[in-house]
This record gives sequence, C-alpha cells and structure tokens, in this order.
Amino acid sequence: VMGKVPFYAPRTPGNVVFRMYMESNPIPTLATSSPICVQLLDPDLDPTLRFVLSGIKSRKGSALGSLYTVASVLSSWVTSSSNSTNTITTNSNYYEAAGRTLWGCICECRKLVEASKEEYFNKIDKLVEKMDALSLEQAAVQEGDKDQDEKEEAPQLDVTIASGAEDHDDDSHEIKSESKQAILKKLVSMKKEKAHLEKNWRDLQAAFASIINIVISNEQTMCSLLRQD
Repeated sequence: VMGKVPFYAPRTPGNVVFRMYMESNPIPTLATSSPICVQLLDPDLDPTLRFVLSGIKSRKGSALGSLYTVASVLSSWVTSSSNSTNTITTNSNYYEAAGRTLWGCICECRKLVEASKEEYFNKIDKLVEKMDALSLEQAAVQEGDKDQDEKEEAPQLDVTIASGAEDHDDDSHEIKSESKQAILKKLVSMKKEKAHLEKNWRDLQAAFASIINIVISNEQTMCSLLRQD
C-alpha cells in the first residue's frame, strides 16, 4: 500500500524516516517513509541555529539530544560549505548573526554539561553511599549465617529439643533467606542504575567533545562564523 501524507519538514539536518502509527496504540508501525537526507545550506544556517538555541534554552528535551543536534547542524553545514563552489570571505557580514547564535549554542551546551556533571556526581555519591550500606548489611547477614552454621555443627549436649524451638529456628532461617534475597536484588538494581548514569555521562562528554572538535578541526570554514576574540 502506497500513498501520500502531508508532513512538516524537519528543522534540523540528518537522516529522517517518518513512521505512521495509531495515536491510541503508538507501538505498532503502520507505514514508513523512504529515508530523507536533510542537508543544511548557507541560507538555512542562521534560522536553524536559532531554532536549536531556543530548544536548548527551553530545557524541554534531553541534554544529550541537544548536544547531538548542535553537532549535527555544524557537521552538516561544514560538509555542504566544503562542497560548495562559493568562496567564504572572512570580511563578509552575512554570517555575523549566525556566528553569534552559534556561540550562544556552544555556551548553552557548556552550561548543560556543567549542570549534568553536578547532577551526575550528586546521584553517584548518594548511590554509592546506599550501596555501601547494603553491602555492610549483606556482610552482617552472611556473618550471622556463618555463626548459625557453626552452632549447628557443634555437638549437642541436650538431647531433648522442644518442637517449638525447631519451628522458631526454621522461621528465623526463612526470614534471613528472604532478607538476603531482597538485599541482593537491591544491590543488582543499584549497580545497573550506576552503570546507566556512567554511560550517560560518557555520552554527554563525547557529544560536547564532538562539537568542539568540529569547530577546531574546520578552522578555514569556521573562521567565517567565529572570531578569534
């Protein structure tokens, strides 16, 4: 089945595939479009950067998504400018507004990284503190089990044991077993959360580094946007 569906053009460069789905049940895909490659040309640079900057300042999206968007815009514009036959002169004021907007994007991205860094270390410190407390609790439970095993292996002087005492020991052992399982599940969950936070922090650093790398490694192209001062 093929047809035509109107849609808004993407505001940022990259490879886009549109997906059709029911609003009531968005998981199943009803149809997909052909891949669309959106390239950023010179007339689109300033409005696109302004759109990206407004999105970053609104803080509606994720920090990582904002950084990737800025990197994608710069990478696409550098590629199209390098392949263009038009020469870019450093004294042209055509890119002056775009340069100010780009600098605003870089400053806002740095603020995002610094805020994410503070949030990351706060979460990691609290998580490590909880994990240490659980590890101590787990060690205490294991030490109690070890003492219990040593008592069971010791020779019994009193041959007569009440049935009520046996039931009490069984209940106590069952409670300790459930406690050990609960502690183990919490530790596993916290380790997964810690790994997820670390991965997000690495991705943020890599995304910001890619923005700086594009600016530094394309000096001839970027000199029309960013002044040395």
